Amino acid sequence: MLGRFVVAHKVWFILLFAYFAGILGSVTANLFMPGLAQAAHAPIVRATRFELVDESGVARAFLEFERPGRPRLRIAAESGTDEVSIGVTGPGQGYLALNGRDGRPRFTVHMAYQGKPVLLMGDDESSSKVTLGSVQPDALDPNLDFWALSFRRTMPNSILGGLFVDIGHGGRPSKSSLSVRAADGKLWSLPPVDDGRKNK
Repeated sequence: MLGRFVVAHKVWFILLFAYFAGILGSVTANLFMPGLAQAAHAPIVRATRFELVDESGVARAFLEFERPGRPRLRIAAESGTDEVSIGVTGPGQGYLALNGRDGRPRFTVHMAYQGKPVLLMGDDESSSKVTLGSVQPDALDPNLDFWALSFRRTMPNSILGGLFVDIGHGGRPSKSSLSVRAADGKLWSLPPVDDGRKNK
């Protein structure tokens, strides 16, 4: 009986010691290291720039402002060139860009005029050999709802062909056109299309 009594008292002593040690540690942390105690419970970390480094200490990702009011996320290759960029260029104008080894865009999605999407695909020669999405003429028109799938060559810069559709908002009739550039360089359209630009 005496042995059980001693063991029970030892257990209670250990539990009470651990309890008061925890309280003492908490009070000490708040008194002597208030910043550390607050950081452990801080729900928000605020900064104007973040860098993510790899095991060699090389920065591989950046969360920053390209310009005032234009945040972006850049993910870089080991060589330092940007491989992925995600950002905002203005109200309702976000973008996603996937780049090649040279850092030039190969695949870009962005929100254009009036928040309409545009997809661009290219290669080493040009970043916009294929375009899919909303198209606007040089003189922006809020009533124009014009969409296209077009293919373009670099040298000389000209449209090779595409499908062009005018949805026809603002009381205008809907219309579409299919264009193909022949071997002699002449652009044929059926029916003739006029999107407000010159197809050279």
